[in-house]
Amino acid sequence: MEKKPNPFIDWEALRSAFMPPMPPVQPMPGKGPGGRAGAPGVPVGPTGPDPARFADMYNIMAEMEREYTYNQVNCIDVEPGDTVLDIGCGPGRVSCAMAERAKSVTALDINQSCLDYCLNNAKERGLDNVSTVLMDWNDVDPGVNVGRHDIVIASRNPAMFDVRKLNDLASKYAVIIGWANAPCIPPIIEELFKDTEPERDRPAFPMFRQDRRLSYNINWNIVYDMGAEPNIRNVKDGFTKTFDNEDEAVSWLRRIRAFEDEYIPVFKKNLEPYMTKNADGSVTFRRETRSFVLWWKTI
Repeated sequence: MEKKPNPFIDWEALRSAFMPPMPPVQPMPGKGPGGRAGAPGVPVGPTGPDPARFADMYNIMAEMEREYTYNQVNCIDVEPGDTVLDIGCGPGRVSCAMAERAKSVTALDINQSCLDYCLNNAKERGLDNVSTVLMDWNDVDPGVNVGRHDIVIASRNPAMFDVRKLNDLASKYAVIIGWANAPCIPPIIEELFKDTEPERDRPAFPMFRQDRRLSYNINWNIVYDMGAEPNIRNVKDGFTKTFDNEDEAVSWLRRIRAFEDEYIPVFKKNLEPYMTKNADGSVTFRRETRSFVLWWKTI
C-alpha cells in the first residue's frame, strides 16, 4: 500500500494553539436544585453543573429544533437496515430523527437525565428501536466496549474533534454536526434572557466568539489528511414553536432559564424580534441560525 504523505499543516495543533477550548456540553455529576448559569446558558448547582437541569434546558431547546433537525439528517445517506451510534446524544434530538429511518440507534451520553429524556422522546414518537448507553466519550474504546455501527454521529460535543476515533467506530459513514459560524445555544439563550437578572448576578466574562478561520474547515482538513473524502453542507437551523397567545409563549419559554416575575417585561422585549402574530390569534416564536453537516465514507 502506498504510504500516505504527511500533511503540510498540523490542523489539530493549530486548533489547540489558537482556538479557545470548547465549553463543556456534558456536565459532571452535581447535586442540589441548581441556580443561575455559571457558563452562559448552562445550569449549575452547589457542586457544579447540574445534570438534571442541564437536561431539562436542552430538552426544551431540542423540542423547538425538531423541525430543523431534519435539515441535518437529510444530509446523511441512511438505509433502513443501518445501525446508528449517536455520541453525546443529549435528549435524543438526532437519535429520534435517525431512528425513524434506520434499523436501530444506540444513544450514548454521560448524563443519565439526558438518556431518560431520549428514551421518553422516542417513546412519545412511537419509536422502539432506540437503546441507551451511559458512558463518557473519553472511555469509549472502539470494538472493545462500544461496537462498530454503520453510521456514527457526533453532534455539537467534544467527540466531533476526535476524527480518527469516529472513523474507527463506523463501518460506513462518520458524521459531524456543528454550528456553521452562527450563534449556538448559549449565546441565543443569553440573547433571549438578557437583563432578566440583577446585574450583580450576571456573568463577568465575555461571551464565547468563534473565530471563522478556525471553524469547520479544521475538521474538513483533518478528515482529508486522514485519507478520506469529506463532504460538507451548510443547512438552515433554528428553534421554533407556536403558542395560543403571547402569555403562553412567555410562560413556556421562561422554563429555559428561571427569573423573577419583575423581569417579565424585559423578557417580552427580548422576544419581540422573534415573535410573529398569526391570523388565528396564535403567536410563533422562531429564532434561526445555521449548522454544518460534515460526513465521510470511513477508511
